[in-house]
This record gives sequence, structure tokens and C-alpha cells, in this order.
Amino acid sequence: GLRHPARLRLRSAVHHLDRTGLRAVPIIALMCFLIGCILAQQGFFHFQRFGATDYVVDLVTILVLREIGVLLVTIMVAGRSGSAYTAEIGSMKMREEIDALRTMGLDPIEYLILPRILALIVAAPLLTVSGNAAALYGAGVVAWIYGDMSPAVYIERLHEAASHIDLEVGLIKAPVMAFVIGAVAARLAGRRSPAVPARPSLSLPVALPPLPTGPAWSSVTVATCRPRAVRRRRASLRLGASSSAETDWPARSRAL
Repeated sequence: GLRHPARLRLRSAVHHLDRTGLRAVPIIALMCFLIGCILAQQGFFHFQRFGATDYVVDLVTILVLREIGVLLVTIMVAGRSGSAYTAEIGSMKMREEIDALRTMGLDPIEYLILPRILALIVAAPLLTVSGNAAALYGAGVVAWIYGDMSPAVYIERLHEAASHIDLEVGLIKAPVMAFVIGAVAARLAGRRSPAVPARPSLSLPVALPPLPTGPAWSSVTVATCRPRAVRRRRASLRLGASSSAETDWPARSRAL
């Protein structure tokens, strides 16, 4: 399939993209909306003791865009689509349909597995974007009702806290985690003998441990190796702050 793109079954990939991506938007948006509400409510509840409720928006934005959004989406995709793929391919193997494909001269990986994995890789970033939007919208609702923060102030704080780097870090993780989900689902379906059906319930427990491990490793890597532009910008801000402090020192000394 990858060596011969013309042989890729795009119709099957679009069909699985509809099942994996479009039909999963309502449940993923609902769950991310509730998670955003919970994060914002807990942030306002604890930060109001220190008078730092404005930083709740920064906390929720960075958490959702970098970690929570993509992790929650991929876990739900693993439980919903990964288990379904394991059941479908496992039942086809039990009914010897995969052997029939080989007899017909068709590659089962190219015919069955590759369109499903491709659909997962394309759907995961799109679902992550929709989940992030739902979570930030839920946080905005809680900030308005519970935190007495107007929508205009929330949107302004959101623009200040969010950056394209945070969004890119979250979106880069989504295709990799989707590939892991698809590979684990196909592997579990192929491990069973034809007489014993595959267990779809194993797809989520087996795929779950690598999902948080990858984002954690990438977060440490991104935090350690920051882009040069960010480092230069922060250095210039620190330099400007120090120079302004030095220029203000004579005025403050005369006032004292």
C-alpha cells in the first residue's frame, strides 16, 4: 500500500474515517466539554484563595492543548475504534475470510488493516481539535458562571495564554498515538487462532500504557529543547525588564 499508493483502498479508508472520526465527534465533544468544566471549576476553587483566578485560564489552556485534550481523545478512540477493529478483524479470521483473501491473491494487511490505520491517523488530529475546542468552551462557561469572568475577558486571557507551539505539540502526538492504537488492535486480532475469537476488551488495556508514556516523553523533550525563537524572545524580555529597572533606579533613589 505504501509502496504502491495507487493500490490503496481510498473508499474503504473514507468509510472507516466516517466511522472513526465523524461519528465519534458528539461523545468526544461531550466528554472534553465536561473535563474542561471540571478543570476550570477546580482551578477557580483553589486559586481564589490566593487571588490568582486570572491564571486559571492559562492553566486550563496549556493543559488542554498540550496534554489532556489529545490524551482523552486517544483513550476514547482506543476504547471505541480499537476494540471495534479487533472484533472485526478477529471475527474475519475466525470465519477464515482472511485466508480467502490470501487465496484470491490479496494482501490482508493492505486490504483490511492499512485503510483502518490510515483512517485513525487522519481522524485523531481532527478529533483532537474538536475536543480541545469543546474543553476550552466548557472552561469558558464555568469561568463565566462560577468565576465571574466575562466572556470577553476570558477570550482575551485565552489569546494571551495560547500559542501555536502548544497546539502543535498536542497535534503532533495524535497521529503517533493513533498508529499505536491501530497497530495494537490489528496485532491482537491476528494473535488468536482461527478457532478462538479475538477478545476486543484486550485492545484498550494493551494500548493504554503506551498512550500516556509517549506524551510524557514528548513533553519533557519539548520542555528541554525549546525553539530558539522562544528562548530569544524570553531573553529579550528579561533584558528589557532589567534595563528598564536600571533606568528607573535613579528616579526611585531620588524619591527615597
